[in-house]
Amino acid sequence: MLTCRIGNITVGRNAPPVRLMAVINTSPPESFFSKSFVPPESVFSTAQRCADDGADIIDIGARSTAPNAPVIPVETERERVTDVLKQIDGLGDSSLS
Repeated sequence: MLTCRIGNITVGRNAPPVRLMAVINTSPPESFFSKSFVPPESVFSTAQRCADDGADIIDIGARSTAPNAPVIPVETERERVTDVLKQIDGLGDSSLS
């Protein structure tokens, strides 16, 4: 089995077989479930709560994958991801192993 690393998280080989991933939905206009959207002012606290609750990985959802969802420009998706990454930069650094 191959081993890969996502930051300081090892996946494969002798690493724990289960990893918990949280998703932060930052795609409000085209999101098929509006209650899952996390507004910009809540991103950090949501990510912190996910980490505190045991999330090993946080996935940033920057565009909807719902059937018939409108296509958004790559630049819009990039901006959404970049904005979220800036907000959560360094989150969890002290607890990485």
